[in-house]
Amino acid sequence: MRFKLSLFFLVILGVFQKSVALETEARLNLISDIKTWVSNELIISEEQIEVLALDRRLNVPQCKINYEVSFPYQSSNKTVLAECKDIQWRAYIGLTINEETYTYVYKENFPAGTVLKQEDLILTKTQVSKRGLLLENSVVDDMVLNTNVEKDQIAELRHISKGKKVYKLLKDLSKGSQVRLTDVQQVIESAAKVSKNQLLIESVFKNSVTSRDLRSGAVLSYSDIKLQHKLLAAAKIITPGQKITKENTQIIEYYGKPAADSLKSIDELEYMEALRTIQSGNPIRLSDIKRALMIKKGDSVLLETGKGQLLISIRMTALEEGKLDDQVNLMNPESGETVRAIVTGPGKTKGI
Repeated sequence: MRFKLSLFFLVILGVFQKSVALETEARLNLISDIKTWVSNELIISEEQIEVLALDRRLNVPQCKINYEVSFPYQSSNKTVLAECKDIQWRAYIGLTINEETYTYVYKENFPAGTVLKQEDLILTKTQVSKRGLLLENSVVDDMVLNTNVEKDQIAELRHISKGKKVYKLLKDLSKGSQVRLTDVQQVIESAAKVSKNQLLIESVFKNSVTSRDLRSGAVLSYSDIKLQHKLLAAAKIITPGQKITKENTQIIEYYGKPAADSLKSIDELEYMEALRTIQSGNPIRLSDIKRALMIKKGDSVLLETGKGQLLISIRMTALEEGKLDDQVNLMNPESGETVRAIVTGPGKTKGI
């Protein structure tokens, strides 16, 4: 009984395998007939023709004669009609026509990270789809490989990234060390691996120090270095209410990121005073100062009034305090008359 069952299954298996083989052969014959007909019809090579995957549910029969092939749509050559007329079988099948194009292949095996040069590529004629390929007009300077590639492999855009120039440290540097141009080497890295913070410019190496200990081979970023800035600082302790002058300030070299309101010059700081105590050597910020009082209540001030040669100066008494450009009330001590005037400097005003 077991022998009969085994024999039965062997027979069934043999029939199935023969059926699969016939089906596969029929599909290959169909594809061959399609390529031959389209090649002759469009006057192109068969290598340019790609028959799209046939639906597995499509039962392709053995045809005693060649399949008849035609373009069913006048406006398109992306679909063919295949027919086996002796058994009244037909199917619509999709095509891709690949134009002959020039693309590149790699001249040698190259590892990931290689900076490609024009001479590393060979321009060749192909019949594959040009989508996603490195074409003749796609080659640019500083291309970097993202992956390992082999000799004669077609160059694809996904293999390559645009290169970015970065600076790599040539020796160990301790925190606070000056970074010179001779301490670094400019190299090209894949843009995918480079952050904006690493896109340094050469001028930063003229006046900068390291912000931490750095090892040889490190790709430098702005966070690794402190740039030099020339800032206005206190030359001595400046107390609240003390005027900011050339005598109590200095220009210092400051390394790091200064406060946004740090001042760089004494210019235009005339008639300004400290709002709080500023320690010697500390940068002076706009938030540390305010307009100084030019006139105090009760001060004897000079009032200038008139125009041109008819300019008259009168000694007046300030009825209120005022800063530069403030309007204040003044009184003539002789007549008791009060006037309104604009503060123009220490102890000075002009008529409105």
